[in-house]
Order: sequence, then structure tokens, then C-alpha cells
Amino acid sequence: MYYFADTELTVPDVAKVLDCNTTYIYRAIKKQRIKALDTVPTKVRFDEVQNYVQSLLPTSDWKTIFQPEQMA
Repeated sequence: MYYFADTELTVPDVAKVLDCNTTYIYRAIKKQRIKALDTVPTKVRFDEVQNYVQSLLPTSDWKTIFQPEQMA
């Protein structure tokens, strides 16, 4: 399924996209890792979901940070 960046998803929809349970999403919202809209039911923009996933990935230069010669 394809989403536009400004698509508003409910928490169960976000959980389906991330393949996790809704409790995980509510915790991420509570800890402000995912920005939610002020709506009832709680909704999240798809670009916020993308930003959250991007923040979990290592940076592009992670290999240069942990070079074996620096560990010795």
C-alpha cells in the first residue's frame, strides 16, 4: 500500500505499517518519538512515521565511526 506524506493514519494503521502492536505506537507517541496530531482518535501523519523509522537506522557514516584500527 502506498501513502502520501500528508496521509493521516490511525494508531492501528501505523502499527500495521510498522508490523508491531498498538501499545508500542502509543508509547512512542507518549515519549514524543512520534509526533501525533491532536485528533480523536489519535492520528499520525505518514511522514512522521517515515521520520521515526529513519531515526532508528544507523547514520550513513556508522562504519567510519567504528573502525577496527581505532578500537586497538
